[in-house]
Amino acid sequence: MNYTKEKLQTLPAIKGKPTDFDVIVRTLADKVFTNKEISLAEKKIVCGIVQNLRNAKGEIIINIHDYSSCKNYLFRNRNFYIHYCLRVFIES
Repeated sequence: MNYTKEKLQTLPAIKGKPTDFDVIVRTLADKVFTNKEISLAEKKIVCGIVQNLRNAKGEIIINIHDYSSCKNYLFRNRNFYIHYCLRVFIES
């Protein structure tokens, strides 16, 4: 299922957690993990969540760069440069 920009923009406006939020995120995350094409609006919702997934020790468990579905998200995200610099610093 594809979600429209209008539908996704209403999610933050709903007080509390929208009842269909988990379903939307799970559906979009499945598309990311299978490298299926998603819209920019969908990327804005799900790629940030995927990027911040962590294990029980608080370590990042997924390298967002491995998923083609989120490539445009990385360039559109205003914090990308900061994340990139931190990753380069930590890995060196």
